[in-house]
Amino acid sequence: MSSRRVALTAPLLAAGAAAQFLVAGPAAADTGVETSSREVGMDEIPEAARNTLLQHAGKNRIRELEEKVVDGRTLYEIELMVEGEETEVVVAPDGQLVQIKREDAGGLEDAAVLTHAADDSGWRRDFGVDPANLGPAGNNPYFPLTPGLKLHLSGGDETVVFSVLDETRVVDGVETRVVEEYETENGKLVEISRNFFAIDRTTNDVYYFGEEVDIYENGEVVSHDGAWLSGVNGAKFGMIMPGKPAVGDRFYLEMAPGAVERVEVADVAASLETPLRGFSGLVYCREHDVLDGGVSQKWYAAGLGMVGDDAMRLVKVEAPAP
Repeated sequence: MSSRRVALTAPLLAAGAAAQFLVAGPAAADTGVETSSREVGMDEIPEAARNTLLQHAGKNRIRELEEKVVDGRTLYEIELMVEGEETEVVVAPDGQLVQIKREDAGGLEDAAVLTHAADDSGWRRDFGVDPANLGPAGNNPYFPLTPGLKLHLSGGDETVVFSVLDETRVVDGVETRVVEEYETENGKLVEISRNFFAIDRTTNDVYYFGEEVDIYENGEVVSHDGAWLSGVNGAKFGMIMPGKPAVGDRFYLEMAPGAVERVEVADVAASLETPLRGFSGLVYCREHDVLDGGVSQKWYAAGLGMVGDDAMRLVKVEAPAP
């Protein structure tokens, strides 16, 4: 629900005749062994993987394309030059980004190891949802999608306004509710995003189907960093709030090239002071960015939704018209 940038982090290792692929997540690191590789053509690669590779290649010429098997898993890798640095992008057959490795002029290597490289034990990424049960309206008290509801949060020099719009958008075959996020720093607009959510009418689970993003500098749109849509380039919708949140719930929120996040419910009886008032009985979640290992904190109040976002706190609520 905000812009994401690929971070180049942990080192990639190599040893002996078999290349060693660093496999690292926010909490664990180990190695996997490459047992085979061969050059292939783009027409030999699954469509989802091909789309992700081409998206990350952009206008840069692909110098080499290989199919590899690492620890029994088939992966696809391209080599290209990006801003004078040798860069390798690795994806899985389903289009999920696995790794970006970049070697600078001095021969130093860095790698961003993403969703498949993370320790997935206990994290839900498949939700068994019947699309026919999903829609833009429902009854999740911690994530209401009532048109007209506006939540104003502020902290330090940042402010953000979440507005539930009287507008829907079909994404990946599902009618979703549009929630606008309007963010400023020091009074200057830095981002506007349109986020797409749907509720399961049978469980009240809320799912996140992606976002359109405009990043601003000096009043002008300079990028759309962090934008993704479920069903496009291998991206898949994730969950943002269970209908009945429980401590220990762990699930993926974003599963897309350049945007990989997962959520754990850490408390369902949290308290938080805000400039508006004090809250208790909150759902407290930690969001883990698999791209850079960062963790952000979110607090949700029944009947309102998000009342705390890291250092930002709720300062104003605009209720929908009766």
